[in-house]
Amino acid sequence: MSLENVREKLMEKKLTTLEYFGVAFEAFKGFWKENPVMMVSMFVFMVALIVIGIMHSELNEEFLVYYGANEIMILWAKIFNVLNAVASTVSFFVTAYFFRKVALTIEGNGKNMKLKELFFKTLILSVIIFVAGIIGNKMENSIIGSIFLIIFSIVVLCVALWAFWYFEAYYIRNFGLMESIDYSLELSGGNRIRKFLPGFFIALGVLIFIIMTRIFFNVLNIENFAAGLIIAFVFVMIFTLLALYSQILNTVIFLNVEYDYLGKNLNEELKFGSRNISNENNQILNNDENKNEADNG
Repeated sequence: MSLENVREKLMEKKLTTLEYFGVAFEAFKGFWKENPVMMVSMFVFMVALIVIGIMHSELNEEFLVYYGANEIMILWAKIFNVLNAVASTVSFFVTAYFFRKVALTIEGNGKNMKLKELFFKTLILSVIIFVAGIIGNKMENSIIGSIFLIIFSIVVLCVALWAFWYFEAYYIRNFGLMESIDYSLELSGGNRIRKFLPGFFIALGVLIFIIMTRIFFNVLNIENFAAGLIIAFVFVMIFTLLALYSQILNTVIFLNVEYDYLGKNLNEELKFGSRNISNENNQILNNDENKNEADNG
């Protein structure tokens, strides 16, 4: 199935959960075929991100200093602290880019990426999360601060479950932060379960995968470092493919729900991601008409 056929399926009707998985898999294959360099780059980046995250968690600098580890281990811990911070920041843009690229490619509008706008969008999110992280670290040092953080975390979770089911709009469409939240709320009406069930099954699959991985390593009791490293890398690659598929699945669900929403209000053309182009053309025509009227007047 080509990406054009994927788009037609997404426009045809609201899909079931099983249909979402099937269409997402076809989109996954089609996107690999049409954008092999990008998909390989995404794959390598996500593998690196996972490896850096694992090393960062294993080489805890404070833990190593407390137990008097040698200077080389502490240095490596510091290096992975920096790498993890950089990789996490870059991942905001990469994730946003991937969401937008997949969605616009399905819509046949893949060249209209507007990277400058996308960069500033992800920069805003990064700053918000960075500032929130600093405040959180400062507050958790006191009992009152810790209690406040717990309450605040519960509130944030409730708001996220209420309003952020279709926040992909922030990355994919030309909306600001508050506009994206409002749009997500509009799309969420009667459609939260469409996002929840696939996400639940993916999360359940990941959990089972992690448990089976640990059982696998415990049963084999691998003592050879090289063999253990190779097996671990294979599992990381499988997990990475699942993560890429999951992002495409979320994009497919978003587009299907959005197309159904727009179909009740707008014409067929808007479903192809050409809303902004059409508006710009209409604006140009209106300007020309006004100019001609002024000249004739």
